[in-house]
Amino acid sequence: MNNLTIDNKKIGVIQGNYLGYYNAKLPDSPLSNFYFVRQGFYIWIYPNKEMVSPTPVKGEKGGHKGKFVSVEQVFAFGKAYEMGDKKSMGQIYKLQTKDSVQYSKK
Repeated sequence: MNNLTIDNKKIGVIQGNYLGYYNAKLPDSPLSNFYFVRQGFYIWIYPNKEMVSPTPVKGEKGGHKGKFVSVEQVFAFGKAYEMGDKKSMGQIYKLQTKDSVQYSKK
């Protein structure tokens, strides 16, 4: 299990292809908080192994360094990947602004 940190603040963990992150009020909700980092942060994506990591995995080949600006963008990208929707993956990845993934409570 690897820690996911943004601006020196531990916001979650990555284990295998699972990305979980912390929020004091709603610890299990992927949409309970929005962490936006202007300069972005990087996650290594290993499509052949269906896993992500905050750092390169020693001995693993085929990894891609992906830049994201919010945890929600990572979740949306991962969901599109699970569904095999390459078009959506590309569109989600290109969105590098604070409003990259919008969530409205109904």
